[in-house]
Amino acid sequence: GTRQVVEIWTESCQRLYRRIVLPAELHGRVCHDPGWFGRAAWNPQETALCYPAERAPPKTRSFFAADADGSDGPAVAGAQHTWGVGKEERWGERYADMSPLLDLYCVSVATGRAGRLGNVPGGPRGARRTLGQPVFSPCGTHVAYTAWDAGAGPGDPRRLGMTYCFQRPCAVHVSPVGALLDALGREGGGEADE
Repeated sequence: GTRQVVEIWTESCQRLYRRIVLPAELHGRVCHDPGWFGRAAWNPQETALCYPAERAPPKTRSFFAADADGSDGPAVAGAQHTWGVGKEERWGERYADMSPLLDLYCVSVATGRAGRLGNVPGGPRGARRTLGQPVFSPCGTHVAYTAWDAGAGPGDPRRLGMTYCFQRPCAVHVSPVGALLDALGREGGGEADE
């Protein structure tokens, strides 16, 4: 995929403070949409960012491949032809090239490590919810965000796009993020997941 970079500028955008290359295997494209899904949010201490990005698709394998899991973990048999994988509702004309499922991710400015916010409604992968509009609590230990229903499957009626049908079912949730930020702030390799 395309390499994505977060740049932190200081002194009225006169000096580049930090350049962080986001890990391509962690998520898809970062969503920067001030009109709907939101943009990156700073924690109060300005040591971390929380941002929405496309959920990484599940690993897939052929129906005819061996049942053993690969070194990268379990894979879904049948690729996009398996029920629930590859068949999903889109957000409409304005977001035609964006994945319908977004998750929230945090990145530490000090270490450059990134991780997915995993303690969300619907389980660690957020089920069929799209997460966006993150805002840190004043103490910086929680993130409030909006979770939209992204459709439960092929039995659901097809909805119009966000431009003309913006009254989608959604809820506001709060998730603790302190442990994730602590893990990301520690020096070491790899990504963290809370």
